[in-house]
Amino acid sequence: MGYTPCFSKISGEKVNVHKSSFYYSANVSKECIENLRNISGLSYSTNLGNYLGVPLFHGRKRITSFKFLEDKVRSKLSGWKAFSLSFAGILTLVKSVLSTIPYYVMQIVSIPLDSCKRMERYCQNFLWGGDADHKRIHLIRCNQICRPKEERSLGVKRLHVMNNAFLMKLLWQLVTRPKSLWVSIIRGKYNFNMDRRSSSIYCHGASHTWNALSKLWNVFNNNLRWVLGDGLSIRFWKDIWLEDTPLLEQGHTLNIVTSENCCVREFLLDTGEWNHEKLATCLHSDLVNKILMFLPPLLSFKPDTPYWASSASGVCTVASTYEVLREDYPNYIGQQSRKWAIAWKWDGPQRIRTFLMQCLHGKLLTNLECRRRNMSSSATCALCSVSDESVLHLLRDCPHSKEVWLKLGSRMGYGNFFDLLLSDWLLTNLKNYNVCVDGIPWVILFGFTCWYIWKWRNVKVFEGKLIPMDRKLSMIKGLVAASYHAVQIPCTHSRLNGYKREMLVGWQNPPQGWVAVNTDGALRRNTNMAAAGGVFRDCNEYWLGGFAAKLGKCYSYRAELWGVLHSLRIVKEKGFSKIWLQVDNKIVVKAIISSALHPCANSDLLNAIHGLLQLD
Repeated sequence: MGYTPCFSKISGEKVNVHKSSFYYSANVSKECIENLRNISGLSYSTNLGNYLGVPLFHGRKRITSFKFLEDKVRSKLSGWKAFSLSFAGILTLVKSVLSTIPYYVMQIVSIPLDSCKRMERYCQNFLWGGDADHKRIHLIRCNQICRPKEERSLGVKRLHVMNNAFLMKLLWQLVTRPKSLWVSIIRGKYNFNMDRRSSSIYCHGASHTWNALSKLWNVFNNNLRWVLGDGLSIRFWKDIWLEDTPLLEQGHTLNIVTSENCCVREFLLDTGEWNHEKLATCLHSDLVNKILMFLPPLLSFKPDTPYWASSASGVCTVASTYEVLREDYPNYIGQQSRKWAIAWKWDGPQRIRTFLMQCLHGKLLTNLECRRRNMSSSATCALCSVSDESVLHLLRDCPHSKEVWLKLGSRMGYGNFFDLLLSDWLLTNLKNYNVCVDGIPWVILFGFTCWYIWKWRNVKVFEGKLIPMDRKLSMIKGLVAASYHAVQIPCTHSRLNGYKREMLVGWQNPPQGWVAVNTDGALRRNTNMAAAGGVFRDCNEYWLGGFAAKLGKCYSYRAELWGVLHSLRIVKEKGFSKIWLQVDNKIVVKAIISSALHPCANSDLLNAIHGLLQLD
């Protein structure tokens, strides 16, 4: 056969007959297989095996094909002992080791849902003190554990959602990296063209990876935004470039006088300005005004650029994609208040942070919880033997606990310390950085005390010992002082209180021969109508000119950018060569002087500003 010399000539490598084999279809006869083997000198195989640790599929994907990932997780668990680790230590192992084992394969292969659930179950069992085959009590449900920390959870990733996030990263590369070798091959094989992209990229008989990408294409496309450049790639009606939905789906369309696949540039006059008459024929006046707020696309501009709406940098990342997919996930339960992040920002050991998060859930294995799970016949408090042992009773209302709180001092920042409900009580104290006890922030003392009360309760239950009050107080104050001085936490916490500095902004004389340009933008909230203006003065404060422009409906940040752009255009017309631009918006200044411009909704104005600033 002539393929081996041809391969050697192109690649510069010689085929190793002993390490090579050929795969045949089930429809090939045995006689043909033997002839091929005799001619080529290669052995035949019914399985393509693995390449770089990833299985190569030539038929249906089966759960057994991914059993090696499950075996890796089980082998890790066999060498670990959950009972010798704290809950925080187990959580760290689950998030950084166990959950990441299948990530390498997930980057190019869609793993069956059953395999993902089975590996998640192994992780959940280990998290609560079990192993791969033995389940123990799960105090918090799986769908709550797999939510972000800010939503009163532990931040464990869903493997199936993470798998789709990796695959959507491939779609991003498919769209933004056309010169990449693998992208060129895939685009050519499946006839994928960004200029003729459709709502579906499904192809019959495609590979498993392409089929997985086609299932995610609509979600990906709905989060893809476009920065207007030359106007040749953005489809006027179908792409998301003006607002958060395509113009075709906004319901403000009067009449589609062009093809639904027409580009934005087709709505320009020969002079390069927006065709107002054509826009008014197709759209309502509100949308027309919004379009007029964009710079008309010119051939001299950069090509139209896609960016990822869910990322601050405009680049599709696995983290931002995971958040997009998580919102569509069936087990996701709405947006929760960001106040739960206070527990994770508490300054102290990680094991106490996780304990405080369990307290916020109300999920400690108290006697009341044991009776609810039919593990005990009595719900009486193990310390006072009077009331039911709920989480709130144990940590605050039990006479033993109440005495500890009173001994620590009465300066707790508010008078209803013993009246609030559990979550309000915890959150109020965890953000109370304004009160200090013996030079130590109350919030630090509060977290340690809650944890110690739970620890003393367990000593009483399992060892039958009752810690004296004097020893309790010395233990708390000693450990808190050591921990506080080790990390040197300031008494007033700057992370939550914020750090504000007053800055006086005023006009400054430019150097000799320079022109000072002051611009500003304003927005009227009740009508959302914006305007921009600016003045030009020399080093002697003499008036050289000014301008004012009515912009229509837009937000204040864009109005500030319009003011800068108008001023630079006037400077160019007047022939001023040395200008000193003064803007009172720090965000605008950072965006203008930044060398790395991230794609965003204001990229058209920023690109134009950068272009004018680079002119001599």
